[in-house]
Amino acid sequence: MNCPNCGVFIEEGKFCTNCGTKLEETTLPGSTDSENTSEPPQETIAQDTDQPAAESVKEKESGGLDIADYYGRLVKKPSQAIEATANDWIPGLITLIVFALLVGSESYYLMNELAGGYISASFSEDFLVPFLRFDLVLVGVVALTFWGLKFTEKELTFQDVFAKYTAFLIPFVLLFTLGFILELIKLPTVPTAIMGASTNAPLLVIPALIILNSKKKEFDLVYILIAVFAVAYILRALLFEALMSIFT
Repeated sequence: MNCPNCGVFIEEGKFCTNCGTKLEETTLPGSTDSENTSEPPQETIAQDTDQPAAESVKEKESGGLDIADYYGRLVKKPSQAIEATANDWIPGLITLIVFALLVGSESYYLMNELAGGYISASFSEDFLVPFLRFDLVLVGVVALTFWGLKFTEKELTFQDVFAKYTAFLIPFVLLFTLGFILELIKLPTVPTAIMGASTNAPLLVIPALIILNSKKKEFDLVYILIAVFAVAYILRALLFEALMSIFT
């Protein structure tokens, strides 16, 4: 640096070797210290920007419907079925098919037992007809529930109603399974009562749980439920006759 007093170039030192003037210590811009302090924030910013990207990739990898969590949640707390939405229609469809398969299997097993080994049960009449009838009746009750909600203040799509209805089916599926197991171990009377309750109750109980969760708009909710229940029973009888005429 140059001496501020005499202008002579001085390589280093606190005083000028020519005139003895005390030299001031200055820090040049762009020094190593300033560079070191500016680098960490840049690294931090880069890390912070990378983190959301990593999280979004993780969300995409874990995205989708977790069916195991769906069933686990509803088995522990069936009342949460009222919160089901159209996004839950896939596990709902699985529940509906499994329930109908159990009903058809129990009917086929019962007819074999009643035949006493002399004649075999008919697959079409004793399995396929109960399977299809039960499936179609439940889909019909979903449609009736959807129709009943038109007279309330709650606006739901058919997919929403289907998801809620099939979510409420889960405890009835478990109840029917229990009755079927008891029937297999030859327990008298009780299995029939359990399975009868688990197949008849969804015709009224589930529509009531869904419709009564809303407010009336024109008609009293009780009359809406009576209409749904009556039409559901008529539908079940008509489907039985229609299917029997097709497969016999």
